[in-house]
Amino acid sequence: MFSWFVSFLLHDPLTPSFMNNYGFKYSDIIYGVLNPRFNPANIEAKTYWYRFDKLQIMWRGGSTTIYPYVDFKLEYPPLIGLMYFVSINLAYKAVAHCGGLTNYTCYREFLYINYLVHSLIILVFHVSTASLLIRVFKEERKSFSRIPIYIFTPSMLIYMIYNWDLICSFFTILSVYLYIRNKIRSSALTLSLAILTKLVPILITITLVAIHILKFITRRIEWNELKQFIYKYLITNIIIVTIPLIILYIANPNALIDFYKHHRYWYCENCIYQVFERNLFSEKHVIYALTTLALTLTCITIIFSYNKTLVKDDIWKLFFIITVSFISLSYISSPQMILLATPFLPLIMDNIVTKIYLKADLLNALGILFFFKDAELRECLVKLGFNVKIEYNPWSIPSPTQLLFLTRSILLLAIVVYVIISMIRENTLLEKIVVIIKNKLSMHKVRG
Repeated sequence: MFSWFVSFLLHDPLTPSFMNNYGFKYSDIIYGVLNPRFNPANIEAKTYWYRFDKLQIMWRGGSTTIYPYVDFKLEYPPLIGLMYFVSINLAYKAVAHCGGLTNYTCYREFLYINYLVHSLIILVFHVSTASLLIRVFKEERKSFSRIPIYIFTPSMLIYMIYNWDLICSFFTILSVYLYIRNKIRSSALTLSLAILTKLVPILITITLVAIHILKFITRRIEWNELKQFIYKYLITNIIIVTIPLIILYIANPNALIDFYKHHRYWYCENCIYQVFERNLFSEKHVIYALTTLALTLTCITIIFSYNKTLVKDDIWKLFFIITVSFISLSYISSPQMILLATPFLPLIMDNIVTKIYLKADLLNALGILFFFKDAELRECLVKLGFNVKIEYNPWSIPSPTQLLFLTRSILLLAIVVYVIISMIRENTLLEKIVVIIKNKLSMHKVRG
């Protein structure tokens, strides 16, 4: 509750920014979605709407019901759209007496009720995640002393009520819990709900399927086992994810097209590839991200398919490094995404991983605070003798903000490399590969 309460107070839209830093106040919930679309003072509000006439009704105080994706554009998956459907219509009914959103007091109340609804939903999932972790620690006889790592990280305080990543991480953690207990169909169902909250867990589905296929190819599992997994896990996953998308397409085909375009053509947000390509909108960032993620997930697939049966700790580790790989290597690396991985951290019983991750988490939390003070930070650097242009540009290197996020991504990538190397050593995979190569070379020499 403590971390939720701190995050709630920081992002409350009716209170001043803490320390006069808008980074403490900003949230995607209010300032990323609601304010641009519903604010009567925003001259560009119309560009977000398919049915602008409905917004005009809300501004006037008329009776209407708002449907995300049908009435306005939304770049988040269906479960988030469902939350907005509830919060927007509930808030609008609550302020109906005000005479319309053009009334400033009415509009502030509208924003606050939306904020309260989303915050309470996030609280439910935060408590549920903590409860699930406690249950896992009891069943697996792990030390409870590691649970505060999940609750009190700096990024948890800053980003909990910022976006909906914590909801996605709950469903992902629950999916792993069920997978370990061999409840494959239930695991697929909950991971589907995670995907419908945030797209990132799609990588988990792809990697798990690839691991099972590789195990079959290398004769570590039988065809029936692979077939059952594909039927119970992959097919379930596809059906659950596809149904809401089909409904959305029927309701408004443009909504899915705009959803795709938003993510496909988004800029290099805090991504590591700025080191090689400074144009944030270059296609190279997408190519770099797809290539590095494909290579990394291939390595992970090979390593984790080596054993016929994975122990519990290996499975937790697998889901963790897939998530961390995405955060560090994607061309979209929003700071709140780190919450997708944080609930796994207490379960990764490795002090080196924990120390590196907490350093990355601190830098990640500072990132949003630096973001809105970019010009001031550049001035400080100039006074210290650094040759930096004084301007407000927190999106591009050499911004102090981007140098912070770059260091964070490097630390997270170091965790991925460390875990991969540790798994290779544990499985003596490297020695096996070396022996195979030596044997091949010896056979080649004999033939020569």
